[in-house]
Amino acid sequence: MVPAPLLPTEQVESAAARVRPVFLFSDGVHYDKVLNALGEAAAASASVEKEIEGLRAKFRAADPDYPKGRPTEPRSGPSMTNKEVAGAWLYGQLLHEDELRRSYGAGISAEEMLLNATKTVCSEMLAAVEALHLTERLVADGLLALSENLFTEPVSVTATEWSPQIAGGLCC
Repeated sequence: MVPAPLLPTEQVESAAARVRPVFLFSDGVHYDKVLNALGEAAAASASVEKEIEGLRAKFRAADPDYPKGRPTEPRSGPSMTNKEVAGAWLYGQLLHEDELRRSYGAGISAEEMLLNATKTVCSEMLAAVEALHLTERLVADGLLALSENLFTEPVSVTATEWSPQIAGGLCC
């Protein structure tokens, strides 16, 4: 077998943290909620509805918890799916320190868990970017009313220092 290249852990961790809210059902921006809202906004368009359902399938294929939901019992079977291995690393090691999820990684090397998580996170990122592009297109077509600043306003901090501001001038 040919060795499988691994992406730098920091990149996978950063990407996983960025898409985490989209894949946690308890968060307000879970992909099903977003896709349902997009579907309501474009209800008159059968082609958009078909595109949304195709996108939903991509999200579900990437979702470590779909279709069974979050594990409620420790691992007991002799085999696991790639998504369960990915979930063991993502939610058991990286994002949540979930002991129940960690049981799904027992006996599996950190490298193998990272490899499976990388595939999952990349699929999650691609689905999220595709949803963003669909949202942009719906706005451009006038089917969805969102502020144009939503797509251009900076969300990354570029400053190298911070000074607290108070009314009337600088603090301290």
